[in-house]
Amino acid sequence: LMARFVDRRTSVLMRALNVRGDLLAGVGGDGAVTVEGQYVGKLAGVAFQPAQGASVLEEKALRAAAVAAVAPEIAKRLGQLAAEPDAAFGFTPEGLVLWRGEAAGAVAGGTPFAPRVRLFGELGPASARERAARRLEAFLAAEAARRLGPLRKLEAALASGRIKGLARGIAYRLIESGGVLDRALVRAEAKALSQVERRALKALGVRLGAFSLYLPGLLRPQAMAFAQGFIPREGRPRPGAVSRLSDPPPSPAVLAAFGLRAVGRLAVPVEALERLDALLRSAAKPGLLSDQAREELGWNEHEARDILRALGFAPTAKPKAG
Repeated sequence: LMARFVDRRTSVLMRALNVRGDLLAGVGGDGAVTVEGQYVGKLAGVAFQPAQGASVLEEKALRAAAVAAVAPEIAKRLGQLAAEPDAAFGFTPEGLVLWRGEAAGAVAGGTPFAPRVRLFGELGPASARERAARRLEAFLAAEAARRLGPLRKLEAALASGRIKGLARGIAYRLIESGGVLDRALVRAEAKALSQVERRALKALGVRLGAFSLYLPGLLRPQAMAFAQGFIPREGRPRPGAVSRLSDPPPSPAVLAAFGLRAVGRLAVPVEALERLDALLRSAAKPGLLSDQAREELGWNEHEARDILRALGFAPTAKPKAG
């Protein structure tokens, strides 16, 4: 007869499960979970990561021991999470929702003001998990109101009918595009705005720039970091720098979350375009971008040429020496 060998950890766990209802289990400060002195996995936030078993039998023993050991702790943590104030949570530009510094969930859709969150892990009562997920969503919605205040303000003004006439259409398009709009797309409307309409938009934080209509408040680092958490990881542009647009190009709202706008086949920082306008206006020869000005913008010659061309400036030959 061939002897069947079961390693020590498996036999300890199976014996404990079969014989005792009150397992000797513990969770260390680093989240390490032990049952009867045997390491069974790690607890991070409200999710349990079981240790790998060397065999099917050990996997089953580990799983059963882990569930028995950590289920009460996870149920307790879910209750704590649901009752926490907003200060206990955080949000990363990668879309992770943190609880006490550990990832507890991730954005799974929706919008910043009406987010959907997927809670990590699978253990714990369904009702407690549901309450915890709703709590993370409530935190994100409140954080959106704090960080994306200018967008919220514009949405509220639009919903209440405070913005009228041509300004209403511009406000709607600004919201749709994440707070940054190519001025060329609304050139006629922007030109035809009355003084009252202009003042109404400016009072709501809208800047009527030379090349873009935008909400400067959304280009602050905190606002962009939050908006980026709702952008899928695939096809993310490079923030703060000129880069070639992917094919198909990201939507205007995706680019806006990184402070960018499409100019021809390039993604260009919105604020750099407004700086370009100031440099072109103050140039010795209006409309000519000097090498010094181009370097100040951080663009190479090819980028500058492509951007100016896409903005409708005809290339100007530099005067030859002598």
